[in-house]
Amino acid sequence: MAYYNVCPICGATLDPGEHCDCEDKIIMEQARLEKKLKMNSTGQYSLKFENTEKKGGQYG
Repeated sequence: MAYYNVCPICGATLDPGEHCDCEDKIIMEQARLEKKLKMNSTGQYSLKFENTEKKGGQYG
């Protein structure tokens, strides 16, 4: 019988002593999105389009 732990947040099965990085991923994703959003004068969020110069066939 295999022994493993289950992450209470995401449900991932973990080896004994292994720690899940799902919280780190959530925090990193929130920080990435916050860089792309700004609050306008009416209190609503809008996207930041700072770098729209066309480079190599893609916008970046």
